Amino acid sequence: MEAAVDDIRALLAAKVEFYEALINGTRNIELKQLLDTITRRVTAVRAVSLSKPGRPKESVAEVQEICAAAIAADADLAERLCREHVKNAAAAALPRLNG
Repeated sequence: MEAAVDDIRALLAAKVEFYEALINGTRNIELKQLLDTITRRVTAVRAVSLSKPGRPKESVAEVQEICAAAIAADADLAERLCREHVKNAAAAALPRLNG
Protein backbone atom coordinates (compact mmCIF):
# COMPACT_ATOMS: atom_id res chain seq x y z
CA MET A 1 0.00 0.00 0.00
CA GLU A 2 2.85 2.38 0.79
CA ALA A 3 4.11 2.24 -2.81
CA ALA A 4 0.69 3.43 -3.99
CA VAL A 5 0.71 6.68 -1.98
CA ASP A 6 1.32 8.90 -5.01
CA ASP A 7 -1.19 7.08 -7.24
CA ILE A 8 -4.77 7.51 -6.00
CA ARG A 9 -6.14 4.69 -8.17
CA ALA A 10 -3.47 2.28 -6.97
CA LEU A 11 -4.08 3.36 -3.37
CA LEU A 12 -7.83 2.80 -3.73
CA ALA A 13 -7.17 -0.67 -5.16
CA ALA A 14 -4.76 -1.44 -2.32
CA LYS A 15 -7.32 -0.30 0.26
CA VAL A 16 -10.00 -2.53 -1.29
CA GLU A 17 -7.55 -5.44 -1.19
CA PHE A 18 -6.68 -4.67 2.45
CA TYR A 19 -10.32 -4.60 3.56
CA GLU A 20 -11.10 -7.75 1.55
CA ALA A 21 -8.31 -9.55 3.40
CA LEU A 22 -9.76 -8.42 6.74
CA ILE A 23 -13.28 -9.45 5.75
CA ASN A 24 -12.19 -12.79 4.30
CA GLY A 25 -10.33 -13.48 7.53
CA THR A 26 -13.63 -13.59 9.37
CA ARG A 27 -14.78 -16.59 7.29
CA ASN A 28 -18.31 -15.23 7.66
CA ILE A 29 -20.18 -15.31 4.34
CA GLU A 30 -23.08 -13.11 5.53
CA LEU A 31 -20.70 -10.48 6.87
CA LYS A 32 -18.69 -10.58 3.64
CA GLN A 33 -21.81 -10.03 1.52
CA LEU A 34 -22.92 -7.11 3.68
CA LEU A 35 -19.51 -5.49 3.72
CA ASP A 36 -19.02 -6.00 -0.03
CA THR A 37 -22.09 -3.83 -0.59
CA ILE A 38 -20.84 -1.17 1.81
CA THR A 39 -17.34 -1.26 0.30
CA ARG A 40 -18.69 -0.50 -3.17
CA ARG A 41 -20.48 2.53 -1.77
CA VAL A 42 -17.61 3.92 0.26
CA THR A 43 -15.01 3.56 -2.50
CA ALA A 44 -16.32 6.76 -4.09
CA VAL A 45 -16.03 8.58 -0.76
CA ARG A 46 -12.51 7.21 -0.30
CA ALA A 47 -11.52 8.74 -3.63
CA VAL A 48 -12.78 12.13 -2.44
CA SER A 49 -11.00 11.77 0.92
CA LEU A 50 -7.74 10.76 -0.74
CA SER A 51 -7.88 13.77 -3.06
CA LYS A 52 -7.06 16.03 -0.10
CA PRO A 53 -3.37 16.95 -0.23
CA GLY A 54 -1.42 14.88 2.30
CA ARG A 55 -4.31 12.52 3.04
CA PRO A 56 -2.90 9.54 1.09
CA LYS A 57 0.23 9.42 3.28
CA GLU A 58 -1.83 9.89 6.43
CA SER A 59 -4.20 7.12 5.36
CA VAL A 60 -1.39 4.67 4.69
CA ALA A 61 0.19 5.44 8.07
CA GLU A 62 -3.16 4.91 9.78
CA VAL A 63 -3.70 1.56 8.06
CA GLN A 64 -0.17 0.48 8.99
CA GLU A 65 -0.95 1.26 12.65
CA ILE A 66 -4.18 -0.75 12.39
CA CYS A 67 -2.25 -3.69 10.94
CA ALA A 68 0.35 -3.50 13.70
CA ALA A 69 -2.36 -3.54 16.35
CA ALA A 70 -4.08 -6.50 14.69
CA ILE A 71 -0.82 -8.44 14.41
CA ALA A 72 -0.17 -7.72 18.10
CA ALA A 73 -3.67 -9.07 18.84
CA ASP A 74 -4.57 -5.78 20.53
CA ALA A 75 -8.26 -5.65 19.61
CA ASP A 76 -8.99 -2.55 21.68
CA LEU A 77 -6.21 -0.57 20.03
CA ALA A 78 -7.15 -1.83 16.57
CA GLU A 79 -10.75 -0.78 17.14
CA ARG A 80 -9.74 2.67 18.35
CA LEU A 81 -7.40 3.13 15.39
CA CYS A 82 -10.11 2.00 12.94
CA ARG A 83 -12.52 4.54 14.41
CA GLU A 84 -9.91 7.30 14.17
CA HIS A 85 -9.14 6.30 10.58
CA VAL A 86 -12.81 6.59 9.60
CA LYS A 87 -13.14 9.95 11.41
CA ASN A 88 -10.05 11.29 9.65
CA ALA A 89 -11.31 10.09 6.26
CA ALA A 90 -14.69 11.71 6.88
CA ALA A 91 -13.07 14.97 7.95
CA ALA A 92 -11.10 14.99 4.69
CA ALA A 93 -14.06 14.06 2.48
CA LEU A 94 -17.04 15.95 3.91
CA PRO A 95 -15.89 19.49 3.09
CA ARG A 96 -15.25 18.38 -0.49
CA LEU A 97 -18.64 16.68 -0.75
CA ASN A 98 -20.50 19.65 0.74
CA GLY A 99 -18.95 22.02 -1.78
